[in-house]
Amino acid sequence: MRLCLYGFGAVGLYGVFVESWAWGLVYVAFLVLTVPVMLNLHCCRCPYPYEYETCIAMPDGLMRRLVRRKDGALGGWRLALFITLLAIALLFPQYWLWRNRSLFIAYWVLCAPTCVYFPFCLCRRCRYSNCPFHPGKYLRSAALKVPPS
Repeated sequence: MRLCLYGFGAVGLYGVFVESWAWGLVYVAFLVLTVPVMLNLHCCRCPYPYEYETCIAMPDGLMRRLVRRKDGALGGWRLALFITLLAIALLFPQYWLWRNRSLFIAYWVLCAPTCVYFPFCLCRRCRYSNCPFHPGKYLRSAALKVPPS
């Protein structure tokens, strides 16, 4: 999974740099500034790096050394910021990749499995029940809204 995750990131960066060095530097700056924000917003709440010594995005043990564990749900503006940053990181290189169809295809061949794997495999087994993407969270809230028959 890390191969796909790092792979589509590298293809996206390369695709932007091939077309425009200036925009490539903007994208690198965005990613460099986004990583610590994502680690402190969302990743620090995941139990896996701290309790099980595994992490899907980083080498084992690195997350524990970078950020202290936080508890609780990610809500309000933090959730909006997390989703916005994630969407920008995924969608930013599309304009430049579209100009080079082979890079566009390579990006999505690596990105699509990652985007499918997270919600359908990882999220279903996740022990972080406060995660905004945890399916149990939506099942519980949906069950609460169903009127008794």
